[in-house]
Amino acid sequence: MLIGAVIVAVLAPLVWGLPKRARAYVIAGGVLFALGAVVVEAISGQVLASFGGAVTWHYIAVTLVEETLEMIGVVVALAGVLILFEVHPDADGHRVIHWRGDD
Repeated sequence: MLIGAVIVAVLAPLVWGLPKRARAYVIAGGVLFALGAVVVEAISGQVLASFGGAVTWHYIAVTLVEETLEMIGVVVALAGVLILFEVHPDADGHRVIHWRGDD
């Protein structure tokens, strides 16, 4: 938990410096990731404990939701970063990546 707080504190200025649309995506991705990593992880622990530590389909289903939320969070945050770039063809038809800049 402490490591997560340090990471958030270090990255917060970077995220707040992003353009509005990209910032919204990155924050939404972080929230989804944290929701899966903290909230649903706690629920999966409760499910596991309620069945005496036995891995049942209930536990597997909750773990599936947890991992899916984490993966979706990473994809949404990455989409926020990719919003910052545009791809244009140059005179020779090659693709060139350009920084989009502020919205």
